[in-house]
Amino acid sequence: MHMNDSIKSGVVRSVSRTDIMTKCEGENSTYVDDFGDEDGKDGDIFVTSSILLPFSSDVAYDAFSDLTRQPSWSSWLHSVEYINSSENQSTFDSKNNLLPESKWTMKWKKLRFSWIARSTCMERPRRISWESTSGLKNKGSVSFVETGINDDIKGQHTINAKDGANHTKMTLSMKFETPKLIAKMMKRSKRIALFVEKNILQATLVNFREIILLELKD
Repeated sequence: MHMNDSIKSGVVRSVSRTDIMTKCEGENSTYVDDFGDEDGKDGDIFVTSSILLPFSSDVAYDAFSDLTRQPSWSSWLHSVEYINSSENQSTFDSKNNLLPESKWTMKWKKLRFSWIARSTCMERPRRISWESTSGLKNKGSVSFVETGINDDIKGQHTINAKDGANHTKMTLSMKFETPKLIAKMMKRSKRIALFVEKNILQATLVNFREIILLELKD
């Protein structure tokens, strides 16, 4: 399991391995979380966005799974910190992969929101998923699926893959409960969903692609 050396110390509750059920075991793992009602009838909003990456799923996974790097490609994120450091306080899946817990802080305009999230799946190089345990309610999943170099996603033009490798289709999906202040400002759930997909999810994916491409050129 790839894990950045910058895991920070902190105090978390003790969690047994049976406390968290994951859907990423074996070859038939499921990429899409059970988001429930995607139309928002339960009060939550579901958003998703995809992009073609001109490098391998291994490269994409290793970069994105370092949660402390998330603010580098997500301008709306102020910080992400790991908060579990000792194995007897950590959660593992059935393959003994560490499922880290982390603290996220988001800034938008003059508003600040934070939440604690636990990873529910870390399946290299295919999938990462998470769910908040406190603070801003949200859950999500990101998948990395290598595709043929001629594949296309919603009209995106293909670009040359790095070192002749196939492209990777990266899909980021989230379901979240809109904070009351933002809901009041934007009023309609469809307007919020469109804003998040364009200005947060898609912008994050584009920035991620460009940053990793620059690193691969060095």
